[in-house]
Amino acid sequence: MSTTAYSGTWMTSEASWQYVSDLTPNTTYYYQVRFINNGHTVISIPMSFKTAAAEDGIVVHSIARVLNNVDPVVGGTYANGYHFRFYLTINALWEDRLEFKLANWSRTDGGTMAVANNTKVIVSEQGTGDYNATGTTLTNTSYTTIADVWDMDADQNLGGRQLYLDLFYKIPTGSQGVYTTSFGIQSSNRCIGNDGGPTLLEGGVWQTAC
Repeated sequence: MSTTAYSGTWMTSEASWQYVSDLTPNTTYYYQVRFINNGHTVISIPMSFKTAAAEDGIVVHSIARVLNNVDPVVGGTYANGYHFRFYLTINALWEDRLEFKLANWSRTDGGTMAVANNTKVIVSEQGTGDYNATGTTLTNTSYTTIADVWDMDADQNLGGRQLYLDLFYKIPTGSQGVYTTSFGIQSSNRCIGNDGGPTLLEGGVWQTAC
C-alpha cells in the first residue's frame, strides 16, 4: 500500500526501529514509515502516538478496595485480609523500576498495625486477585523495589506506562479499631548510560541488561 507522506523530514535507519528524542509531553505525533528496497518505495498509512502527560513522575489515577466476598479476619491470612488496587501511570518510559513504601497503620488512640511481613505487593498489566502470584513481601516501611516493569504497559494507546499495583494485607492478631496509613511510589532507571541518561533502545524497548 502506498499513500501520500506527511510534510516533514524523513529519518533514515538501517535497523527495524528508530529512536526519537526531544518530544513534547502530552502531544500527539503523526508519522509514516517509508521502505526502500531494490529501487521500490512503499510508504505506510499514517499512524500516531501520544506522549505522556509529563516528562517524569507518577500519576495515581485510582485506589480501590477489592471485595472478595469474605469478611476481613483479625489474625487471618492474605485470603481474608484487605486487598487494595492502585491504577497508575509512569510518565517516563525509560524509568523501568518501580519502588513502593507503606507506613505502619496507625490508630487514633496510638495503636499500630505493622507493615512488615503482613503486606504483599503485586504489579501487573491486568490487576490480580491472586495473592499467591509472584510479588514482593514488604519487610520494612522504607522504599522497596517491587518490580522491573520495562516490558509492562496496560494500555499502549496512552502516553507513559500504565500499571496495576495490588496490595494485600493480612490483619495482625489483636488489631481493632479504625486505622490510617500513607504510601509512596517512585520509579527509576536501573540501566544508566555513561552520559547519565538511559541506555540505548533495543528492538523498541529499553535494554534489560545493565
